[in-house]
Amino acid sequence: MTPRIRPSVAVIAGATLTVVLAGAGLRSVAAPPATLAAALRAPPTRGPGDYQAHLVVQPSDCDGNVHVLRFLRRAPIRARVTVAEVLLVGSHRDFAAVRRRVGDAPDGIPMRRADDRTVRALRTIGYRSTPFLVIAERGGGVKMTLQLPSTPEEVAAFARLLPHLAPVAPSRRSSL
Repeated sequence: MTPRIRPSVAVIAGATLTVVLAGAGLRSVAAPPATLAAALRAPPTRGPGDYQAHLVVQPSDCDGNVHVLRFLRRAPIRARVTVAEVLLVGSHRDFAAVRRRVGDAPDGIPMRRADDRTVRALRTIGYRSTPFLVIAERGGGVKMTLQLPSTPEEVAAFARLLPHLAPVAPSRRSSL
């Protein structure tokens, strides 16, 4: 090699090594995508229902969701579905503001901020806007997801549906 080429080769090799090492460092820092089970990691709830409800909200629709929490606590619904948590989509500042307004656990239901990994996992099952509801089996499987009803007729239909969710454990059927 000629003397002029040696410095160029050294610069290229150094730049390549820097890029490779930087890429390896970024991969080790980047968090793996959250699984849906990890996103819905609410502590096990005590209650009679086979299902857990995870209510996804944002600060702008928080006041209206007090009514949703009351709706989910109606006796026929509560017998089948226990509200596990309220997931707030927003910044840390939004979360702090909502906590100042409603406390740590509105109506006794734990509330936490949905981080970016949780939001990505929710998007895989259809979440696009709030309020959004995930009904999951106590074992972790998702039974249904929905954008919460917006008309009185839709709310009435939804109220009739929830108490009739199929049991998680299949019932024994008699053979004929």
